[in-house]
Amino acid sequence: MKSKKMEEKLTFDVIILAGRKKNGVLEAQFNVSTKALIPFNERPMILYVLDAVRDTPGVRNIIITGPKDVLIPVVSEDNIKLLPDRGGILENIEEAIGYLNPSEDDFVLIITSDIPLITSEMIAYFVNTAEKYDADFFYPILRKEVCEEKFPETKRTYGTVKEGTFTGGNLFLVRAHAFMDARDILKRAISYRKKPWKLSKLLGLSFLIKFFAKKLTIPEVEDRAYELLGYKGKAIEVPYPEIGIDVDKESDYLIVQERLKNN
Repeated sequence: MKSKKMEEKLTFDVIILAGRKKNGVLEAQFNVSTKALIPFNERPMILYVLDAVRDTPGVRNIIITGPKDVLIPVVSEDNIKLLPDRGGILENIEEAIGYLNPSEDDFVLIITSDIPLITSEMIAYFVNTAEKYDADFFYPILRKEVCEEKFPETKRTYGTVKEGTFTGGNLFLVRAHAFMDARDILKRAISYRKKPWKLSKLLGLSFLIKFFAKKLTIPEVEDRAYELLGYKGKAIEVPYPEIGIDVDKESDYLIVQERLKNN
């Protein structure tokens, strides 16, 4: 399906994912029922993300998906809609988009609640860069050198293409109807991520061989995504490793705690 160009100045809704995670070590340590409530400087982590979202130009509606019983006391504001956790990331996104009832060309920024170092400047950089391209899905990528220079103590999963070695960020911008149309194949891709034989059937064996040989280019990855989804995707290189610093384990927590203390 052919993309339609964005409006001259993009406005968009935001979905913040704050669902429960089973057997979370940090959740147990801090006695909270969802990662979003892990405290930094006596403030739930989700509030740092929410501050960044609220201060970003172009934001229309803000939706938070997660356990309403524990989130309501923390984020109960008139301009924020809380939706219950549906048990999976894609299911929560579907629920939120369904609530928003967007028009064909509306965009949604989807962001996780566990990246408290993010700022409005970082979000705006990503969105403003995306505006320059004609696509339906935008995903931030971060160079390994940039991540290790600013956060040498972090361990990230990287992938190498001809242009360099990258990791991904914890937000993406998508045309809402494109996401809904492509959700079935996205579910399959996620479920196959630890089953190489099934993933190779979906992506194509020659594509995977080229990827593991580190001979793919970013445009080739984007082209394959278009072939699979029927919508255009665009990787946006972002100079802010903070958007990939999610709090999953104690070492992550200590790194983020130290940075927030010094801000």
